Amino acid sequence: MATDPASVLPVQLCSRARSEPNRPFLREVTGGHATYGETWEGVRSWVEHLRDLGVVSGSRVATLLPPSIDAAMIWVALGCLSAVEVPLNPELKGAFLEHVLDDASPMLCLTRPEFADHIRDTRPTLPIRVVERGAWETLNSATTELDPLPSPADIACVIYTSGSTGPAKGVILDWAQFATVIGRIPLGAEDVSYNCHAMFHVTGRSPLVTMCDTVGQVVLRERLSAKAAMDDVRRFGCTTGTLHGALLLASPPQPDDADNPLEAVFAGHNVALAAEFAQRFAVKCYDLYGSTEVGFPPVLSDTPPDLEHTWCGRVRDGYQAQVVDENAQPVADGVPGELWIRPDDRRMIMVGYLNQPRRPSGHWPAVGTTRAMSSYDTRTVTSSFSIEPATPFAGWARTSRQLRSRR
Repeated sequence: MATDPASVLPVQLCSRARSEPNRPFLREVTGGHATYGETWEGVRSWVEHLRDLGVVSGSRVATLLPPSIDAAMIWVALGCLSAVEVPLNPELKGAFLEHVLDDASPMLCLTRPEFADHIRDTRPTLPIRVVERGAWETLNSATTELDPLPSPADIACVIYTSGSTGPAKGVILDWAQFATVIGRIPLGAEDVSYNCHAMFHVTGRSPLVTMCDTVGQVVLRERLSAKAAMDDVRRFGCTTGTLHGALLLASPPQPDDADNPLEAVFAGHNVALAAEFAQRFAVKCYDLYGSTEVGFPPVLSDTPPDLEHTWCGRVRDGYQAQVVDENAQPVADGVPGELWIRPDDRRMIMVGYLNQPRRPSGHWPAVGTTRAMSSYDTRTVTSSFSIEPATPFAGWARTSRQLRSRR
């Protein structure tokens, strides 16, 4: 599915716009809204506007945009130009921001007004285009069709790591890896996804892919608000989303907590809190395990056997998992090791790191580490997670620090 050209977001969106142009797609809690047809026309308008700004195939464009209709359109538009979006964390300052700008070398920055001076002070020579809320409605109508559209192997964006274990690295992601989020949980045309996550994280972009696949809707809030989240969910009829379970549970319980339209949510990487969240809000909770580099191959959809461990779930179809020792040999039950993930198709994990040596032919990147252990029924138990520098290993993507097999 992920490597099917029809599953690529720009292709899906174009198809939906033609078949169901009047169906609602994007809605901002501030009032803006766009159907599938309007979203595609906005993409086409942004393509022509970006061309006028000098964006061509291979251009890197930095963005500081919150979850919004324009952010979604710009992402797809840059992909249709074969340009590369580099979403930036607006909280980056000083040497951290300078490093990312030096590494990415964008030719243009698209930003909300409140971040413009921050970028100008850091890079006075970098051209800036300020994007006000609802800018898509002020653009000229497009006059040309978009052809060809991106393929699964084309670059979708570059997302920088947090830099917690060293200088931040730009993770190059293709459209196929984004398409792997399709089908993680059961969703349909009547589902509405709530998204308040930053666009410099994969989590902020995934709902656009999953909802476009089902012809569903995405509700966009520019910044997380624990106080407003459940009000938004009820107001817009949201049935799914990634919610900060710990933050919502910190609010005092209300008699109507279970009176909401939620059906399936990701509530955070803590099975005990997820169980509490599920009971309080009467919703089924799922969990995902992975990283920007390797995606999220395991999904926890069943009630875990215990709440003492942090269970990360079962490996999805399309991936293989193996617990190995320091010599890359499979470990016996009860022996600590590392979890390596292998996708059926190389395009389902990251392309590589920006400005770093590409993988040797036939090799896949080692992308991260976590502490965990796997049990007899193919579940994997994890106790921590971090991304670490690592070297390439033939055939397998390394995605864990230490694991233990058990019966």
